Amino acid sequence: MAVVLVALALTAALRRGDLVVRLGFVMTGVTALPWATTMALVGCTTDRELAYRLCQAGYAPIPLIGSGLLMVILAVVGRLDAQRPVLVCSVVLGLAMMVLTATTDLVIAGVAPTPWGLLFPEAGPLYGVHIALFAGIVGWGVWLSRRSVRWLRGGFQQGRLAVALAVLSVLTVSDSLLAYGIGGVFPFAWLPALVAGCLALWAIERQDLLRGRGFDEAVAVELAVFAIGAVVVTSIAITVESSRTVMMIGVAALTAGAMVVLGRTTVRGEVMAGTTPAVDHFVERVVASGDATAVGRGLAQLLEESRIATRVRIWCILDNRWVPLHIPEGMTADLELPDEARTWLVGWRHPMSVGDLATARLGPRRDLLEDWARKLDADVIAPLVDGDELVGLLTGEREEALRDAERIVIEEAVLAASRALTVIGLTSEIEARAELARELELAEAVRQARSAADVRDLAGSRVAVSYQPASRVAGDLWSCVALPDDRLLVLVGDVAGRGLASALVSAAVLGAGQVAAGLLGAEATPEAVLALLHDTVVEVDGGRHRVTAFAAIVDRGAGKIEFAAAGHRGGYLVRRTGDDAELVALIGRGTALGERERVIGTGHRALAPDDVIVLISDGVIESRSATGQAWGERRLQRALRDLASRAGDQLGEALLDAARGHAGEATHDDDLLVVVVAPATA
Repeated sequence: MAVVLVALALTAALRRGDLVVRLGFVMTGVTALPWATTMALVGCTTDRELAYRLCQAGYAPIPLIGSGLLMVILAVVGRLDAQRPVLVCSVVLGLAMMVLTATTDLVIAGVAPTPWGLLFPEAGPLYGVHIALFAGIVGWGVWLSRRSVRWLRGGFQQGRLAVALAVLSVLTVSDSLLAYGIGGVFPFAWLPALVAGCLALWAIERQDLLRGRGFDEAVAVELAVFAIGAVVVTSIAITVESSRTVMMIGVAALTAGAMVVLGRTTVRGEVMAGTTPAVDHFVERVVASGDATAVGRGLAQLLEESRIATRVRIWCILDNRWVPLHIPEGMTADLELPDEARTWLVGWRHPMSVGDLATARLGPRRDLLEDWARKLDADVIAPLVDGDELVGLLTGEREEALRDAERIVIEEAVLAASRALTVIGLTSEIEARAELARELELAEAVRQARSAADVRDLAGSRVAVSYQPASRVAGDLWSCVALPDDRLLVLVGDVAGRGLASALVSAAVLGAGQVAAGLLGAEATPEAVLALLHDTVVEVDGGRHRVTAFAAIVDRGAGKIEFAAAGHRGGYLVRRTGDDAELVALIGRGTALGERERVIGTGHRALAPDDVIVLISDGVIESRSATGQAWGERRLQRALRDLASRAGDQLGEALLDAARGHAGEATHDDDLLVVVVAPATA
């Protein structure tokens, strides 16, 4: 347990990262270490007086372990500022109880053997208060974390880890029963404590609980000097006659040194007073603007107002070229970045003073990088890196070297700006591609509108489309796509309304159907396709349009057809039986795409090898004669039975001829569309 606690404290001290979490883990490891070491020593002695003194020393800082864990929890779940008074009170109370434990018998009254023979503390009048203070502090942190907003957001995983550490730590109070002589035969608190320590190390290494930024070389040197001093003082104390005096002086000196190390480890990187609100403002307001120029201007303003750098210049990469976001008047906007410099910046990632190059390990690239830095004419350089991609670069002027606190401010702001610029770049690229896709889709829709017929062989089926446009632009659409698993997706639809707007929506839905098929692939279902199309309809043209649609997946190999309807009339499955034909309706209840409450009706039918699927638009059924009489469903069914013997690529045209014959010279107000899916051999 002692070894794990030392590893935890050293890892937190030597790993750059979240300062408060570092301090919490260092405090936890340092205050729990006396308990672990003294209990180990107690197990090696039968001297009750010695065991009693060891127990006093080991149990004294236990409440401060709770303060360290509370600090970790509050930092991870984002409640530190609001609960800072509670944290301070817990430390003050812990120190008070530590003094009482170490100097009186109010907490530890003595020691007595457990049933298995190990000497163990006997509870004094304040023993329960001492232990309850530790458990209460940690319990308060757990309770707060479950109410935290961030617990349900991005900090959920790390918050859960922090609470797991706290719960395991609280389980260590189970040994309190032994102190009161109630049950138990041997102390087992070391077991959950050991698990908690190992979990903390795992969380730091694997879950990035510290949000690590690399190794802290300065602290490593300080700890090494401290360790050497401890060895020297101990050696002198052993060899000199007045060893007791030497040891006391040495311990005092080493304690002071330890406090300096701890202070530099945890306070050296403390963010400057007044800077954190500025960073928060930048992240919440400027980064969320969605405007790259605003991000650059806000980042420059943050650094200049914080007096970290002046004459800040910022570039970003948009459309694979360097774009200046903020250039002060009189300074050049040109930027040259050699490939080797780009690679090194991505690997370095951190803000730096140009003077840092003198001590950095640059290898054979030193001359090139130093020459490039001189040409920048800057004192501060910060790469904007997101993931493994360089998305921008920041430079500024400054008279003195960067302090650690200032580096942290730059790093936090630059990280937020990098992510914002990545999102902005991706959004710009998506919009450009979407615009191109819309143009291509519209061109395809126009091509289809001018096509009288279309025949395709796909996935074991022959798809024949018969189409006659209305006198005014309407919004009928169709699509067929062969899926990766030899299934066929057929989509038909109709945009409510007339005119160019309907045609544009039709083109957008048609393109979205093609994209949906590609995205879903072998996982495609008719319902899933219509669900994606619904989202497209809602987004296009402010969601003012409604689209009826019918999607079917034909699986000739499995002998079935699955379909889904969103307000569309669907069609028929035509099954030839000798000279007659059986009609099986393919219909499903549902609401049009774009409605606030989306309802999609689904169904499936068995598919015989010679079955033919016929999907028909409303325009065919509603074709009206000069007297205003619609062709109607009965005439359609009669025509399907009469024409069932026709080949699949002729059936659609024959149905359109029948509807046109009924209408005569009357004008068609709606598109006429018939899609026939027959066996490929038919």
